[in-house]
Amino acid sequence: MIGRPDGIVLGTGHNALVLQAYLCRAGLSVLSVDRAEIPGGGLATVENPRHPGFLHNTHSFFHRAITAMPWYVDLELERHGASYIEPELNVAMICPDGWVLKWWRDLDRTLESVAA
Repeated sequence: MIGRPDGIVLGTGHNALVLQAYLCRAGLSVLSVDRAEIPGGGLATVENPRHPGFLHNTHSFFHRAITAMPWYVDLELERHGASYIEPELNVAMICPDGWVLKWWRDLDRTLESVAA
């Protein structure tokens, strides 16, 4: 960007990035700043330093149907290179007693996990 931006967005979480995309689409120049080294907020995926090659989301666990969200479709993110992968097992939560709740893409498998 050259010169003074039309707007400044504080944070680079997905909500801020969506806002920035719409402002840029409207012809405005926008500067986004964040204290984090990696943009994306709750959508940021990073490599776990203790387990090389293991990529995980550090902030959130629930992204069901994100590719059907109006902003995802409207901004044509996949046309611009976005690729969203939803694993078969979305969430595994270990409880204090050692029991594990498993939240699968398949509802029946999730219900089996809850019933176990």
